[in-house]
Amino acid sequence: MCNHTTPSNNLNPYAAKSVYYSDITEPINNLSAEEYLMSICKPNEIILFLWVNSPSIIIGKHQNPYKECDLVALNHDKIKIVRRLSGGGTVYNDLGNLNFSFISHKLYYNIYRHFSVILNALESFNIYGHTSSRNDLLVNNKKFSGNAFIHRKSVACHHGTLLIDTNLSNLVKYLNPTSKQIIGKGIESVSSKVINLNTINKSVTFTKIIDAITVSFDEEYSGQLICQKLPNTLPLENYINKYKSWTWIFGSTPKYQVSYNKTYTWGTLSMNLTI
Repeated sequence: MCNHTTPSNNLNPYAAKSVYYSDITEPINNLSAEEYLMSICKPNEIILFLWVNSPSIIIGKHQNPYKECDLVALNHDKIKIVRRLSGGGTVYNDLGNLNFSFISHKLYYNIYRHFSVILNALESFNIYGHTSSRNDLLVNNKKFSGNAFIHRKSVACHHGTLLIDTNLSNLVKYLNPTSKQIIGKGIESVSSKVINLNTINKSVTFTKIIDAITVSFDEEYSGQLICQKLPNTLPLENYINKYKSWTWIFGSTPKYQVSYNKTYTWGTLSMNLTI
């Protein structure tokens, strides 16, 4: 898919468009790679980053993991929880979910063109989706893609998920909150009915959809298309140290309150904590 060299959209000022593929399924490494790509994005370049994570929970920058996730189940099943740079809701990732990131300088950043790349790619499978008011992608009124955004001084990133063959029962299992009543300033996720794309069209596979997205990306933007895998020598150490730290994952949680009530034979115990 990387032999396309003829610009097909002369309205775009990009001189270069790059597609990066990750062979790594470690969520901390992939989020680190995404932030690294933001740091090296040229002013006249747009980057598309495609990646898959092993089973993990990815929470938004301003969310409360204690409220969003069943941490007991995550710990028991050894499922990682990682906080990302963007806002938005909590998502479950596994090997049946494809993540995409569009990275460019703010002067030419346009999420509607990003959505067009994804939706046009899906049309090649006779899947006709649309955006919602919350910037989700829907088909048959069911969500198959959640999206979130990162804005730096000059560079922006739009990333999202594509449910292809995700274990939806695990999604419900791990995102089910605990019985404790938690009230906080963090942003809560909004529950949505979700759907896997391969239930709409069984011919949808990772290889085919990655190829379709690459072609759609090439058709949407002008410039020389360059496709490459992420090299193993990426300077990711500082990013990785941040994403795997307790301070980032749990310590960044906004102030919240926990209320606990239980009745015993001798009376009722009520406990309220501000954390």
